[in-house]
Amino acid sequence: FSGKRMDSESHMRTATTHEIAPGRDPRMELSFILCEKANSMSGEAQRKESRKRPRKMYKRRWTQAENELLVRLVDQHGPGRWKELAQYFPGRGGCHLRAHWSHHFAIADSKRPFTPEEDVELLTLYQQFGSQWSRIASLMERRVDSDLKNRYRLLMRRSRADNADRAELNS
Repeated sequence: FSGKRMDSESHMRTATTHEIAPGRDPRMELSFILCEKANSMSGEAQRKESRKRPRKMYKRRWTQAENELLVRLVDQHGPGRWKELAQYFPGRGGCHLRAHWSHHFAIADSKRPFTPEEDVELLTLYQQFGSQWSRIASLMERRVDSDLKNRYRLLMRRSRADNADRAELNS
């Protein structure tokens, strides 16, 4: 800071590059420009906004035609290229395809009834790993993590109901 005081004429010449009408306060002109600039988006923000694609994804049921198309495309291209396959499914992203494939098609026999041995194994693994369902699913043969979580919750509900019945009989 040079310590020099600027008069309004020198401020007009240095602060703005356009002509200012006589009698107007240059600070008012500059503040108007700054205010306009603050209200408009920067070039970077405009570029980011233009790159965004409109994504309206609503939760809806999978149709039979979509299921058949998914199976056919995975047979052709293999599992794992979900982002590329998503272009054939308007309104669905790659994560939706992967989840639907892994929960409904990849392990078709995962929907079979649980055996008492599997229930014991599930409870043992839960004690060991907690709610790490993916890890438990990798250790149990041909079971999906969401099915294991649902089964565990069912077993806990039944256990609480049995305990409540016993407590009622004892009282």
